Amino acid sequence: MSTIRSASAIAVGTAILMVLAGCSAGGDDAAPAKTTGPDMSEAQRKATLPGLTADAETAAGSMLESIAAGDLDADSNTYLEAHPLDEHHHLGKWEITKRPGYIAGTVCVEYRPTEDADPVAMSTYNVTYSAAEGSMPESKRSSPAGTGLNTGC
Repeated sequence: MSTIRSASAIAVGTAILMVLAGCSAGGDDAAPAKTTGPDMSEAQRKATLPGLTADAETAAGSMLESIAAGDLDADSNTYLEAHPLDEHHHLGKWEITKRPGYIAGTVCVEYRPTEDADPVAMSTYNVTYSAAEGSMPESKRSSPAGTGLNTGC
């Protein structure tokens, strides 16, 4: 009986090791592995940043104008219908938040080599809006918050 248990333990241990090591225990898989898109070098990823930043800046400006017009419900779909992004650019974040005394927003555009691929680069802009109050004039600001490689929004 102990020989059967030992053989079973060895078989289970071997199966676990093959799974962890990625072995298929022989034979070919009928389904090919899913690819997330073409590999891009770091230089290619960096080359996407100016276009991403331009799209993020344009989107931030549109968000700021919507906020100034009182449209706090402006959403990314409305923006994208009026302003399509460059190829492979995706609006990863469009967020408007009302704070005491001002309204803040964040726009983030990311680069995806294919529709279902993970993002490989991104650019983010922040906006702030304060309505005129008393002797304080209206204030509209947008500023780059940063860029990143090998990440998304």
